[in-house]
Amino acid sequence: MTDQYYRDWRRILSQLEIIDGRRNITTEELGQLYKHLKLRMFTTHPLKTLSNYGCIMKQCRDYGNPQAHYIEGIVQYFQCNRTGKGLFHLEQAANGLYDDGINLYGLLLLCRGNIEEGINKLASLGWETNTER
Repeated sequence: MTDQYYRDWRRILSQLEIIDGRRNITTEELGQLYKHLKLRMFTTHPLKTLSNYGCIMKQCRDYGNPQAHYIEGIVQYFQCNRTGKGLFHLEQAANGLYDDGINLYGLLLLCRGNIEEGINKLASLGWETNTER
């Protein structure tokens, strides 16, 4: 990702803070925005994302954004070696129906010996009938 890309996101996030600060939208509306904010582009650089956008990521996680949980899960599981915390966040991503979260969580379950649960999680993607997913 380019620095311009991150600058664009900083501009967008500063607009969110202005909206939140002026209370032009309700807290409930802001929560829905955080919950459904698309963060896929940040999943390729989770450490950089958390160091540059930790506050917005926390807000997104607090409101149940599955992509934010996915990023946190990757960092906790693989970088910080906090497997329990990482699995918790990856499970939240999977339960939020985020495909990458379902895939990674299912694979980790398989690797950890939870074969039946892992297969069921992966099967929920419908990969047997839908190869594009």
